[in-house]
Amino acid sequence: MNTEQEIRQRIEVFVRDLQGLLVEAAKESLVAALGGGGAAPRQRRRGRPAAQQAPAARSRKAGGAAKKAAKASQGRVRRTAEELAEVQEQVVGLLTKNPGLTSEEIQEALSLEKKDLQRPLTLLRDEKRVKTKGQRRGMKYFAV
Repeated sequence: MNTEQEIRQRIEVFVRDLQGLLVEAAKESLVAALGGGGAAPRQRRRGRPAAQQAPAARSRKAGGAAKKAAKASQGRVRRTAEELAEVQEQVVGLLTKNPGLTSEEIQEALSLEKKDLQRPLTLLRDEKRVKTKGQRRGMKYFAV
């Protein structure tokens, strides 16, 4: 056997060994990604998850308080009428000094977020305490 054939044979053996190792590594990573254990993975159900059962020892009051706490942490905060009125007064005061501001300019001037300003502006328009000119983003507000 000449040198060239020997080199080719050793390369083929090396490639076969390497392929075997790659297949084993792929199988191991797949098993690890799917959660190990030889059992088939549980299929995920569609729709809403089942409600968790509360322990029977819990009283009604504690359950109600837990529900309120859970609702409060969901992100949407209801503002009181006083809080809305306070923002409305700030907006009207700003618009009397600086008529013709857009909602973005009002947000900057009062250091409010868009979500904190939308409802008070709508209430002011409905109560006819503020006039508007323009449409959508170009809408300018004027105190009446």
